[in-house]
Amino acid sequence: MDTYSKIDSIGLMAGLESVGCPAFIVNARFDVVARNSVAETSDTAFFSLNNHHIKVAVEPEQLIFDKTLSEALDAQAPVSSVTVLSSMDGRRAVVRATPVQRALGFVFVGNHAMVWLRAFDADVLPTKEVVARIFGLTPAECQLAIALCSGDPLAVVAEKAGVTLHTARDRLKSVFAKTGTNRQAELVLLLQRLS
Repeated sequence: MDTYSKIDSIGLMAGLESVGCPAFIVNARFDVVARNSVAETSDTAFFSLNNHHIKVAVEPEQLIFDKTLSEALDAQAPVSSVTVLSSMDGRRAVVRATPVQRALGFVFVGNHAMVWLRAFDADVLPTKEVVARIFGLTPAECQLAIALCSGDPLAVVAEKAGVTLHTARDRLKSVFAKTGTNRQAELVLLLQRLS
C-alpha cells in the first residue's frame, strides 16, 4: 500500500474509531493491511487475526464472512455487503464490508475493502407498534422483522412463529419492500437505529 493510500485509510478508520467500531482494511488476498486501535484492543469474541487474516469466532460463519468480503472486493459491486456474525457467547454483530477504492477515489492499487462491525443487543429494539407505524407493516410482518434481529436464520424464525418457510419468505419480501432494505442484516441495522 502506498503512503497516500495509508493516510486515507487511516483517516477513514479514525472516523469509525471515534464511534467505537473496530475497522480493518483488507486487500484482495484477504490480508489485513491496516486496522484502527479499536480493532487492536476490542473484544475478540467475534473475530481474531490469524496470519493477517480475519478469522470469525463461530467456524461455520467463516464462509459467509468470506463471501461478504468477496462481494465488497468485487470491482463490479455497487454497494457494501452486510452480514451478521455470532460470538461464542451468543451475542451478534453486524459486519459491513465496503469497497474502499470507491470511497477514496480509486487511490488503492487493486481492490481493497474496509470491514467494520457493530455488536448489538437484540433486546434493545423498537416495539412492534413503532415499527408498524413507521413502515406500515402488518402485525405478522412486524413480528418477523423483529424476530430476525435475533440473528436466527429465516427458517428458525418461521418455525418459532409457526408458519411455513414459504410464508416467512413472502412476509420478508414485503418487509424489505416497505422498509427499503434488501438483506436481513440491513433490516437489523435499520431497526437498531430506531431504538
